[in-house]
Amino acid sequence: MKKFLFLALLFCTSLKYSQQTVYTQSYGPVASLVACTAAAGVNTSASISPCGGEGGMYQNSLVTVQTVNWTVVATVSTCTLELEQSTTGTGSWTLLGAQQTCTSTGSYTVTANAPYVRFNINSLTTTGSGTLTVNYYGQIASLAGPLPSIINCGTAVACVPSANTGTFKIVYGQCTASSATTCTPTGLPFTSTTSYNCNASDATTAANAALKLTNASASSFVITTTSSSDVFNWVCVGT
Repeated sequence: MKKFLFLALLFCTSLKYSQQTVYTQSYGPVASLVACTAAAGVNTSASISPCGGEGGMYQNSLVTVQTVNWTVVATVSTCTLELEQSTTGTGSWTLLGAQQTCTSTGSYTVTANAPYVRFNINSLTTTGSGTLTVNYYGQIASLAGPLPSIINCGTAVACVPSANTGTFKIVYGQCTASSATTCTPTGLPFTSTTSYNCNASDATTAANAALKLTNASASSFVITTTSSSDVFNWVCVGT
């Protein structure tokens, strides 16, 4: 009989979030159960005998979707299992969702949260090479609300965004007023002339800091300055 316990926190590598699996437990394959006894790192149930499962997982009530699935090999004539919850992880455990019959391969999901969660095999009878393997997955809900895309336009006056995955956008770049006292970044990813605001600063001459910024359209704005050769750093924020 093999036991595996994995606690994984998955960190997002992009600014767009989705539902994430944060807790995983696996147990088995197992062909028989032993009476509940206290063991280091394992929270056992004093009210269920025999029992089988892994240690309780501290979730701080953040996991909202609890899924347990099981795989049956050969003949398993008697099998029940359940998700259980606890407020302390060391005291009593109570039913979370509904007890499941596991004599054939299946899966069960309940939308609920608790400070501590575990799965427990309540009964198991196998014949010959019959075994049971159980896997548990806990997921946090998707984050709500507008999330930003950060787009770097570099030194190109005409911006060509490489990504636009969020609702709220931050776009920044650099331009040079080389032939006139204006510089017009274009290719911006906003929805209307009034849906964004921009700021700019003179990167060449501090005395030329008096600038006028005008939103020309949803995709461009104009920097008006007193110089025809200075470089300007700019940033726009909006939707």
